[in-house]
Formats: sequence, C-alpha cells, structure tokens
Amino acid sequence: MTKTNPSIFAALLIVAMAAPGASRADAGAGKPSPAPKSGDGIVYNAGGCPAGQIRQYPDGGAGPGSDCGTFKFDAAVIAYVHAQPKHNLHWVCAVPFASCDDGGASRTMEIYD
Repeated sequence: MTKTNPSIFAALLIVAMAAPGASRADAGAGKPSPAPKSGDGIVYNAGGCPAGQIRQYPDGGAGPGSDCGTFKFDAAVIAYVHAQPKHNLHWVCAVPFASCDDGGASRTMEIYD
C-alpha cells in the first residue's frame, strides 16, 4: 500500500475550492474602457458587461473599470449605454447649476466628443 502525501492533498483541495470563484471573475474589471478617452471625469460604457449592467470608469475612461453593475440606473439608461459601445458616456445634470441629487433635477447620459 502506498502512502499519500498530505500536503499534496491539501494543495489539490485549495485549487478545487478556488476554481469556481475564478470562473465567475469579471474579466473587464480593472482595465480601461474599450472606447476612446472622453474628458476627465467618471464615464460609463458597456465594457463587456451583460445586458442590464454597465461599467464605470474614472479619468474619462482611461482609468481602471469597475465590476459590472447597475449603479442605480434604470433599464432604459443602461440600454442606451449598451447602444453606444464606441463612446464613454457622462451622467450629466440636465439643468445647469441645479442639484441633481436624488429627488433633484433630472440627469441624462451624454456623449462628449
């Protein structure tokens, strides 16, 4: 009868436990936007996310992208972002100098060229 090395068994167990999480990793997180840089602020792009989710990027899209999410946007706004894959969109207050906090003036997704 052969003996099994306990450290090999432990290593295999760790690899087996880590593999499922690795398969769910968001491959686009941490990478810049696929669209050209647009301004300097936070922008939004589909960035490889599934329908119903988008990615947020700092520095006009040059910074590292977030995980996919909704960021409290409704389905119509997210669908619009997905319809503009070649652009980074800015979430802009529709009324200059107004408060666009929750319950304030409305906002729109806009393309800055």
